Amino acid sequence: MNWLLDLLDAIPALWRLVEIKTEAMFLRQLRAYCLQLFRGELGEFAWIQDMTDTIADQMGKAWREGARAVGVEPSEFTDEDNEELNKIIASEYDYVLALGSDILALRLMGGTLEEYRTKFAGRIEVWAHRYTDVVNQAKVWFGKRKKVKLKWEMGATEEHCATCAALNGIVAYAEDWERSGIHPQNPPNRALECGGWRCDCALVPTTERATNNALERIQDIVIASKLDNA
Repeated sequence: MNWLLDLLDAIPALWRLVEIKTEAMFLRQLRAYCLQLFRGELGEFAWIQDMTDTIADQMGKAWREGARAVGVEPSEFTDEDNEELNKIIASEYDYVLALGSDILALRLMGGTLEEYRTKFAGRIEVWAHRYTDVVNQAKVWFGKRKKVKLKWEMGATEEHCATCAALNGIVAYAEDWERSGIHPQNPPNRALECGGWRCDCALVPTTERATNNALERIQDIVIASKLDNA
């Protein structure tokens, strides 16, 4: 298996031919393309094309993954569903040129590989979190249609912000999550103490009973968190 991963990393475009849908795979692609740009192995225009292709591919996979999690197949997507996905993809494109310019600036200054990793490793990792963010957005978007209940579950990180910890275990209908405007990731997320930057919480479909007065409870948690940090 390692030889296959090495091959895919050497030729990142091959990742788009593999139906692998995880944040980790998105991160591998972003890392590979950005490193190639820094090393001069990939021209600026080719890099932009590869990045935009990868973003469209991975955001689409994330959207489909979230939809399937709440029982909606891609064949059921409406024009409105596709338009919403296109908006998400377009918003990601806005960050491509800025990242590329910063990488090229460091290269032209004679920056070392260590300097490159120090400056961009975290930035690229945070960007990769958008995969999970879009999965959660899709669960809310499509969950309304199926009247699905979603439970806030904290991820595997050792430390969680107070807002996420308080939201953990809350069960609400997808429509209520949307009305609240509160969901994991989506940095800069003003509703969460962590800002959503490294948030790995998720909204998970559940058959559990909805939390009493779920919408009000969610809103109260966020308001209390903001007051505590004022």
